Amino acid sequence: MKKKLHYIIGLLLLLLTITTTYGQESPADIRRTPEDQAAFEKGVPVNPAKIDPATQVDPKMDPAQAVVSAINWKPAVVTSQDMRSPELNQVESKTTSTQPAPTVNRTQPEGEQPKGKTVNRRDANGSKTQPEGAKPANVTNYRDIKGPKTQPEGEKPKQ
Repeated sequence: MKKKLHYIIGLLLLLLTITTTYGQESPADIRRTPEDQAAFEKGVPVNPAKIDPATQVDPKMDPAQAVVSAINWKPAVVTSQDMRSPELNQVESKTTSTQPAPTVNRTQPEGEQPKGKTVNRRDANGSKTQPEGAKPANVTNYRDIKGPKTQPEGEKPKQ
């Protein structure tokens, strides 16, 4: 049995290697003349991962409108003064928020009521007594069986 299993596994591995090597289609080798090869190598960039700085400029952006500013890595606290007319008992206050949160009055329409009568099963009343289930057949309780305290000698394994 083991020999057959080893034979089958070997055949499967052989089949797997054959399918992986010959099953993949590869493009035919392109034979180029030395002149064509040199022209091809000149056409391929040496380091295609490097970005040319000239290509980083947005062609739609006007260079006169470009604003270069320092990058702030930490958010700055913006203080703005309230420009409303001062009232009698109001003290001028500085706020640290940029804009107050808009208050939107959103209401949701009432949902549709179900058509027909819905039975609330939580309040349903039934009989207060539950009938007893069927009695099980005679089941042997192996915990209560009394037997000899010695265990018979088992079968010796053959090698």
